[in-house]
Amino acid sequence: MLKFSHCVLVTRVGGFYEASMQVLYFEHADEFAPFLNIKKSKRKVSKGSKKPAVSMAGFPAYQLDRYLKILVQDLSKHVAISDEYLNDAPTKAKGEPQYTRRVSRIVTPGTLIDEHFMDPWENNYLLSIYVNPEVLTQEKAVKESPGSSSVSSVLNLPRTEVGLAWIDLSSGDFLTQSTDIASLPSAVARIKPREIVLDRIFQEQDHSRIVSIMQEDGHVITFQEPSEKPLTIDDWIPMLEDVVEDFDTANFTPGEVAAGGSLLHYVKHQLLGSRTRLRAPVRHQAEEYMSIDRNSLRALEIRNTIREGTYEGSLLHALKKTVTKSGTRLLTERLCK
Repeated sequence: MLKFSHCVLVTRVGGFYEASMQVLYFEHADEFAPFLNIKKSKRKVSKGSKKPAVSMAGFPAYQLDRYLKILVQDLSKHVAISDEYLNDAPTKAKGEPQYTRRVSRIVTPGTLIDEHFMDPWENNYLLSIYVNPEVLTQEKAVKESPGSSSVSSVLNLPRTEVGLAWIDLSSGDFLTQSTDIASLPSAVARIKPREIVLDRIFQEQDHSRIVSIMQEDGHVITFQEPSEKPLTIDDWIPMLEDVVEDFDTANFTPGEVAAGGSLLHYVKHQLLGSRTRLRAPVRHQAEEYMSIDRNSLRALEIRNTIREGTYEGSLLHALKKTVTKSGTRLLTERLCK
């Protein structure tokens, strides 16, 4: 729990599948048992111990998906899943337990890949946004400097590039785009990510402008420590399908490369070594599509209605004649472009 303090820890207890449980302990049991509608109990650490009783709340292991849906999708929490592993008898030191436990996977809104409780009509996108903090600092300094109230001083600033990269782990889709801060809210509204990844520096007051823009629209934001060595396009290759065609590395801007590197760093960290295969990245170029700003996207009721926020009554509802789930996702994507 200390190592994965940003997560709700769910621990598997019991070796037999039918009898094994997934258990929450301590403050996690106190806080989340009511949301999951499961019974909380307290247990002494050992007989006669003066230590306070430990809070526990559990559910059968085979119901994990059901409770993951509530924690991750409904409450937008990160969940660390701790599993039991049998210690190797020949190398086991004297006095060691038969089993050891370690976190096998971290599940977040953007890395949820279990199809049976994902929305079949929309992609489950994980989005990374990259802005060079030094450029933002320079821009802020110019705007706040004496005599900068004139329009020309602001217009003479170089366009602040914002790099976007987003993936759907369930389908392998990998896309990038270059935009600017003014266009960022509309670009994000079109993508409609389940989770946004930003470098931790954007938690600082001086760089909180991007965070404020995203929070206004109610997006789930995760901050991460950047990798010690920024990932380049060459680092993308091992995570792509074996056969990569029409993949010209020169087509991507520095901002897109940085956003893609940050995104893949996050995925590798969350999946803890699990093998991930993505399609070759596709560069989204705004001039190829009709640009719909976020307010128009909402007012036109393309994906859902304004008043009730429901699918019924939307443009998608009127036009949907698709047969497959992937066909519906493609139709939704095209309507938003």
